[in-house]
Amino acid sequence: MARKAGVQLASNSSDTASAVGVDASGRIVVAGGSSYYQAASSPVNAMAVVRLLADGSFDPAFGNGGAVLLIDAGDARRSSSMPSSAS
Repeated sequence: MARKAGVQLASNSSDTASAVGVDASGRIVVAGGSSYYQAASSPVNAMAVVRLLADGSFDPAFGNGGAVLLIDAGDARRSSSMPSSAS
């Protein structure tokens, strides 16, 4: 039975996952996009990569508290695959 889970990067963000992989250590790597507002201006669009531990919690050893946002890195929502050896 497939399980569903949600991860939100910020309270004012709209996040979309495009690819999911599991590395050799059992950590879950999710890539996608995040759109959020820093102020009352137009939204900031970023490619997002999140690494979760096997229990679903953010991996504190990865990026900033388990997530990396790449501003102006392109639209990751168009990607549909991730290398199976993500580490």
